Amino acid sequence: MPFTSTEGIILSLHPLTDSSLIVTWLTRDRGRVKTVAKAARRPNSPFAGQLDLFFAAELTFAESRRSELHTLREVKLLCQPGRLRHDYAALKAASKLAEYLNKSLEPEFPDPELYDLCKNYLQSLETGDPEERERLRKEIWKHLR
Repeated sequence: MPFTSTEGIILSLHPLTDSSLIVTWLTRDRGRVKTVAKAARRPNSPFAGQLDLFFAAELTFAESRRSELHTLREVKLLCQPGRLRHDYAALKAASKLAEYLNKSLEPEFPDPELYDLCKNYLQSLETGDPEERERLRKEIWKHLR
């Protein structure tokens, strides 16, 4: 199994088993990628505190040859959005974007420009800059059309 490393933002988390999670990422180099974080739901997991919505991280995963579900090996956090935990309007805006990206993007179709726009949009939600947030929102929707 070849290993791949890239920068990504967590778009969604879903339980797979009692101890594992499916993590959907928007990545710079691979587009929308799904990984299995084995044992991530256990208290002593190596992923403890590193997997939550909208966290940005450097991730390493083992590529699957049979499916689009890869195995997550390592996560190095780059950004933990704090404001989204306390500001419902910001969380709602970020969630709408994540839901749309999950539904509309083809798996593993790289789009570095879209990744940068989304990363900057999430940062604008953190800083609370409404003009920058609106400008980026319009750019993202224009880019996706």
